[in-house]
Amino acid sequence: MQYESSITFGVRKQLQAEQGRAELDEAVSNLSGTKKELEVQVSELRNKLEVIEKRGAERAALEAKKRKEEVEFLKYQGQHLDSFLRQLGAAK
Repeated sequence: MQYESSITFGVRKQLQAEQGRAELDEAVSNLSGTKKELEVQVSELRNKLEVIEKRGAERAALEAKKRKEEVEFLKYQGQHLDSFLRQLGAAK
């Protein structure tokens, strides 16, 4: 009787372990799917970040170029105004 009881107990434990194993396998499968989705999302976000950083760098370069051109124009204008004022002073 004790032998049969121990065999029944062993069989019951094995079935519980197999059921737990199936649940764990399902959980692993679900987590693997979630991981793949998150990896795709990370890749997309990295690509977006790269595009945003590139646009920012291009915009900053364009603004720097505009400022440089404006400074050069103002220097040129200042030189011509100085020259004009000197000519006016010499004409008096």
